[in-house]
Amino acid sequence: YQRRVRESLQVMARSLLIVLGCILKCSAAWPYRCPASANASATISGLVDGSGMVAVVTGADGHIGREITRSIAITNATVVMSCRTEDGCNQAAQELRAELGASAGVLETLVMDLGEFESVSLGAKQLLGRHGAIHVLVNNAGCVWCSNKTGDGWVGTVQINHLSHALLTKLLLPALTPLPDARKPRVVSTGSANCYGPIPASSGAPMNLTADPRVLLEWSRDSSILAPVLGYYSLSKFLIAQWHTELARRHPWLVSFSANPGFSGRSGPGPACPTDIKFRPCPQSFAQSATGVVFSALMPGEEVEAASGGMIDFKTVIQRSNGSLGAIQSGDSCVPRPLPGWLSGSRVDPWADADRERWYDAVDALFG
Repeated sequence: YQRRVRESLQVMARSLLIVLGCILKCSAAWPYRCPASANASATISGLVDGSGMVAVVTGADGHIGREITRSIAITNATVVMSCRTEDGCNQAAQELRAELGASAGVLETLVMDLGEFESVSLGAKQLLGRHGAIHVLVNNAGCVWCSNKTGDGWVGTVQINHLSHALLTKLLLPALTPLPDARKPRVVSTGSANCYGPIPASSGAPMNLTADPRVLLEWSRDSSILAPVLGYYSLSKFLIAQWHTELARRHPWLVSFSANPGFSGRSGPGPACPTDIKFRPCPQSFAQSATGVVFSALMPGEEVEAASGGMIDFKTVIQRSNGSLGAIQSGDSCVPRPLPGWLSGSRVDPWADADRERWYDAVDALFG
């Protein structure tokens, strides 16, 4: 009888080890998926209590920006809507208040033009005067067509999409504070699948790899070097992804993500959905395309915090078509993906940690 009991206990122990091994293996896997049909607000509904949270969203009156603002507001958080114009801010805030009613948190407005470093500095000063603690910063404002130079001497697309947001983040770092439930503060930037490149020159040919910050800053100041639309836009989104990884490394007390939205249509000529996008629906609604950004900014969980520095995106495969490499997107979003390498027609060259460190230092030095 004792032998049978001992054998039974041994069997139970082996079974328990197998179960524990399965649990550990399963817990190591990324537990989140957001299909292209997912709605940003529904993705975090009921999972986040934003009471006591202060979030800042730039470009909050834009299509995706408004959906990001709505999704944060419904958690009962205070959302500061940063917009380029007062009229844009007031109209968006008024419409959202009427739509959400008493079920949402407080919506504030802030006029800040990311095409002017002075305006960014003033906006940050106003934010710090209003709120001693900021918990979530979403650097969402962006521009595709701003290839003219700004008054600060930079190509507008690069300044608005990346440099001004780097300045804003630097100025707000002292106020970034853990949330009431001890979650780390978050800094999230809206990226783009264009970060995979290629990055076309003004001639249309792909630019060769460089990680020299002096060269990259020179390109960012000269509106004649890259293609006026996709060249500077793709460059800015590539640099955002690299910068966020270094931000996470230098400040492990916060959570840092670049998050590529889905595809919500194009205003210019061409098909409604590019052939290199395989997820469906395509094009998406703005609420659907904002899902990855909202997930990055709000989703609780140790797994999410541990992925800080990553890029949240759809599944992306680099493959050859018509003699050159291109990025094919499919599957689900809300998943950390490998950072993009520099796509230059025939090869993909990843940046090393040292390259990201040098770029972060170069941007940081612009602002003293």
